[in-house]
Amino acid sequence: MSKSLKNFLKVAVYDQFWSVVILNHSKVQKEVLLSRDEAVALYAYTVCYPPMYREINAALREGRLNNFLIKLVDSALNKLPVYTERVVYRWSVPTLDEQGKLAANEVVIDGAYLSTLKIPNELTMVEHDCMLIKITHLNGRDISLYSDDYSADIQEVLIPRGSSFISVNIQDPQFDLTIEQVA
Repeated sequence: MSKSLKNFLKVAVYDQFWSVVILNHSKVQKEVLLSRDEAVALYAYTVCYPPMYREINAALREGRLNNFLIKLVDSALNKLPVYTERVVYRWSVPTLDEQGKLAANEVVIDGAYLSTLKIPNELTMVEHDCMLIKITHLNGRDISLYSDDYSADIQEVLIPRGSSFISVNIQDPQFDLTIEQVA
């Protein structure tokens, strides 16, 4: 166990997170593909209360990359296979700057990890002003079995940090925005 991760999460929480990852995998009779630390870090990233993903993504957007959780999540994503379905979905509100760039057909770079869903379902935790975004991705990883939200309704695909996107000018009434990952 990584000393930093052990100190950060405390042993009981670390063991609880690992147990849930093992349970999720046993439900579908799949092998855990990651080290224990990588699996626990990925699970910790997905925990909503407290929302660790906010801290990690804020650090990434501010260029603070020397964080043990970021290193473990990066390592985990590099070990997982690319999700083979090309389209994923996200409920979000892009910043005004991002909306402006997308409207002008400019590239938007997101320094943080981007959480997406396999299916465009309605989520109860979505804010009233969220947009449903359809995303054609290049390298998202299926992290659903490592997720705090593992269920049939929430199957998470995580797009690695530093990815770039452009708007696809397709008018589809089912989606508020359609974008494509270009890098």
